[in-house]
Amino acid sequence: MRNVFIGILLAAVLPGTLRAEPIKIGVQTSLTGDAATFGADIRNALELARDQLAPGGRYEFIYEDERCDPAAGVKAAQKLASIDKVKYVLGFSCNSPLLTSAPIYDRAKIVAISATASTGDVPDVGRYMFRLFPNDAAGVDVLIPYIAGRHKHLR
Repeated sequence: MRNVFIGILLAAVLPGTLRAEPIKIGVQTSLTGDAATFGADIRNALELARDQLAPGGRYEFIYEDERCDPAAGVKAAQKLASIDKVKYVLGFSCNSPLLTSAPIYDRAKIVAISATASTGDVPDVGRYMFRLFPNDAAGVDVLIPYIAGRHKHLR
């Protein structure tokens, strides 16, 4: 999944690589709180990708902490869209901040890519929101037959 995430990131910003100024990419993820572990993974993957695949300061990541909280997600989205004026956003450790911030990114025509949020509502939140992780319903469709084939009773 990390390779796909990195590939999409680079493909999304490739057309702007000839510019002299760094390309600003917003990263909305949980940097504190219960889901900080996911945010740390996202941050580490992005930093590694940038250092290995595009050294030299071509990409600037602007991290905003959503704390796995819908209100914090809105604040992060408003800052990235209005103040930082990013064209791309990555991250989204949790479903609820993704859902509250997606309309902000959609109105601003900011491409947003979620690496880990699994909510089934994502396809309906805007034309600019993409998810790399399968939604919960798709996972259940695969998991139930797998478990049923190995156990006599499901509760």
